[in-house]
Amino acid sequence: MGESRENELEILKELLESNKRLLEVLKNFSREEKREERISVPVSPKRIRESMMKAKKICLPTLIQMGVVTNIFTAINEGLRTVESISSNYGYRNKKLLKSYLFTMERYGILARENEEFYIKNGIKIELDKKDLNSDKVTDDLISFISALLRAFPYALLDEKHPMASVDFNKDADLWNIWLENDWFRMTREIISSISQIGPGDYVLDLGCGSASLPYYAEIVGPRGRAVGLDISKNMVEICKNKIEERGFYWAKVRKENIESILLFKDKYDIMILSFVLPFINNPMRVFKNANKGLRNGGKLVILTKLFSNEPLYDFLDSMIPG
Repeated sequence: MGESRENELEILKELLESNKRLLEVLKNFSREEKREERISVPVSPKRIRESMMKAKKICLPTLIQMGVVTNIFTAINEGLRTVESISSNYGYRNKKLLKSYLFTMERYGILARENEEFYIKNGIKIELDKKDLNSDKVTDDLISFISALLRAFPYALLDEKHPMASVDFNKDADLWNIWLENDWFRMTREIISSISQIGPGDYVLDLGCGSASLPYYAEIVGPRGRAVGLDISKNMVEICKNKIEERGFYWAKVRKENIESILLFKDKYDIMILSFVLPFINNPMRVFKNANKGLRNGGKLVILTKLFSNEPLYDFLDSMIPG
């Protein structure tokens, strides 16, 4: 009697395991089938150019104002024309940021340079069409963020570790949320979803998700999929959590997590995303090992570190981000 009972249990266990394997095969087959049907629609180069040109027109006057309030242009007019001379006379210990600012102004044609000396170009005139100042989402986002950088810039020049020197991911999470919702970052999410072909039913994990990307991916994968985000900033996680709850995306989860720690995965993911994260981590190999553990066979790891190449405005903003 005992042997018969044990045999029945063994048979049931085998059937259960077979069903699990069958379900996994069907699930993967379904995902592959859907993926083949997807059409990649990349962000148009025209839209990227228009967004960048608008950003330049809006932000350039504020960038110039940074040089005015910190006496950089006054120093140059008075003959202090090198990074070293401006730094020593004004006590600006953050020479890297000072150099970044001077080179940005040169690339925009505000300053000229001979060897290591900078000069203000003659006949500089900045024109801004009224239509460029019309209030819209892009304009408001840029002005909010660039204004915060304007406040932080003098402190950052004094010392890169000054408590007021940067726009912090946790302390200034509300401001970062505005920035992450602007057109530049919306384009990055569209680019990522296009090249990785995210679709309904996919399991997506965003490592260093911030506050804005997870609702976007959750809407694409839908209730048959899963969207999970990890971020080290407690306040960014709270903002993101509120967004997914307000939109009823019960299949999306976000939690505070250091992606450089050893992560344990309950699920296997079709797509993992590292967007604008690698420059701010100390142990990229640990992050890659985590990704390797969490990806299913044939899964994709999408890495994006920079949206614009050789753009003075973007490079300068990047130099002001804590890292």
